[in-house]
Amino acid sequence: MTGSEPGRFSAKWPGFGLFSYTFQRGNPMALSYEFLMARADEAAREAETALLDNVRLRALRSEAVWRDMAERAQKIEEDREKARIEKQSKPPGTWPASLGRKSDNDS
Repeated sequence: MTGSEPGRFSAKWPGFGLFSYTFQRGNPMALSYEFLMARADEAAREAETALLDNVRLRALRSEAVWRDMAERAQKIEEDREKARIEKQSKPPGTWPASLGRKSDNDS
């Protein structure tokens, strides 16, 4: 990766290569709960096998961040599903109550 390809990060930022690649390819599973938990498990294994304290601590911090991102991704997906169900249950042409507007169906 030279960083000169369109839609890619510079080679100066190698940590972003995975994300730029998956977003460029349009892979919707790239940041799924399963993907994030797999990275957390990988970091946990790295921490278990680390010989140096600083490497072990880095891996433990990494694991915590991956797990936090996984929990957030799961919550976002749950919220999207709730919103989709709520949207489908409302008749067309009605305003959400949170907007404070009356629809034609309200009296």
